[in-house]
Amino acid sequence: MSIQKTAWPIIDQKDVENIMQVVTSRTFVKGEFSKQLAEEFAQFIKVGYCRTVGSCTHAIHLALIAAGIGQGDEVLVPDLTYVGSVSPIVNAGAVPVFVDIDPADYNISIRDALKKRTSKTRVIIPVHVHGYPCNIHTIRESFPGLVIIEDACQAHGAKRAGIYAGSSGDIGCFSLNQVKPLCGGQGGLVVTNDRRLWERIEELASPGKGDTVGLSYEITEMSAALALSQLSKLTTVIEKANHNYMHFKETINPEWRGCLPVRTGCCPDMA
Repeated sequence: MSIQKTAWPIIDQKDVENIMQVVTSRTFVKGEFSKQLAEEFAQFIKVGYCRTVGSCTHAIHLALIAAGIGQGDEVLVPDLTYVGSVSPIVNAGAVPVFVDIDPADYNISIRDALKKRTSKTRVIIPVHVHGYPCNIHTIRESFPGLVIIEDACQAHGAKRAGIYAGSSGDIGCFSLNQVKPLCGGQGGLVVTNDRRLWERIEELASPGKGDTVGLSYEITEMSAALALSQLSKLTTVIEKANHNYMHFKETINPEWRGCLPVRTGCCPDMA
């Protein structure tokens, strides 16, 4: 077994055609690529609703506001994550409560989260670090009544017990930036199975829509066009990532394994 090297992102003629179609159409925002990407990604991870946005940070902010989170509310978030998991909490007026991670998989520690929960806690944001899916079923059982917002920024296509990361919480948030498994250069996706939440997210992400004071959180058509063509290659990307992971696992010194995540990059279906 050897490493499968490739330039990233993997660009082919379809990617170029999609980008050129945006250029010739002269529609650079709120076009057909954005709409199609939302529809096809929702079908891919088997959720009812998906909305394209400008970034995963946008997605998390919209998720918090749509869930009614605001001044004085507390949000449980792992201390091993990117600042984009935390800054939306502060911008929503809520308080981030940092939770330790589980050394077995580097995801949020349910034991520590239970210790940190208070009467003000309203949300938990499990982060699927390095694409390794958290056990959302156990989190749901452990925290009844809390809103679960999945930060699945690195977990496109990852599954646990046959369920896609991002699809079983109340809201799932994904990144499309240039280093993610599903690349659009920049952008994000927010998904849910709750129509009420989705309608609220739609209003909040669109100025002048509905009875809210929305923000312009639109993805560009360039990013949506690239992400759409990349979506057709996502399964191949996952296969390459897992192949390379297994190579590292089999060749690295055994005594170093305890210092590494159980699995990095995109993940296959975890039990």
